[in-house]
Amino acid sequence: LGSLYFDQENYKDAEYYFLKAIEITENQYSEDDPYIVANLNNIAAVYITQRKYEEAESTLLKSINIIEKKYGKNSIKLESHLLNLSVIYVDQGRNVDAEKILLRSIAIMENKYGNNDYRLLKSLETYDTFLFNRGDFDKSLEINKRCLQISQSHFGKEHINNIKYMRLMTSIYLNSSNNLDIAADLINN
Repeated sequence: LGSLYFDQENYKDAEYYFLKAIEITENQYSEDDPYIVANLNNIAAVYITQRKYEEAESTLLKSINIIEKKYGKNSIKLESHLLNLSVIYVDQGRNVDAEKILLRSIAIMENKYGNNDYRLLKSLETYDTFLFNRGDFDKSLEINKRCLQISQSHFGKEHINNIKYMRLMTSIYLNSSNNLDIAADLINN
């Protein structure tokens, strides 16, 4: 029910139901049981949307701690929690912390799936957006090209998923004055 309210941008009711779910889960299990982790991530998303960063951060750190204790520090179950934590850090201007978290998420996914698996895309895309918004167009282009290569090798060269990478590449080239000719070629092709 909390997810439904969240999708409707009714954050007050979403918060209520996610907190209720956490309370029920803690009563049935314990406050550090892995069953609670999804609900912690959900309530953190509500807090992020409401810009309640302290609450969101402490909630995410709690969920990360539970996952690390149960599954280890390199569990792929950490990915969405780490990515949400990076959003908080970016919004607070804590770019060094955000980058560290994003690189950790990528490393975890690479350790599990290798360097060219499509399951890396979520972490890579988030890191790419971070780099682009920071104005680090060279690194952003490098990551974006990697995303395109992974997408093409997994989904095929004609897959619609590739369009977003081509569009972002065009934006990167447009924002980098030395590459206007390349941007024009991408737009025309």
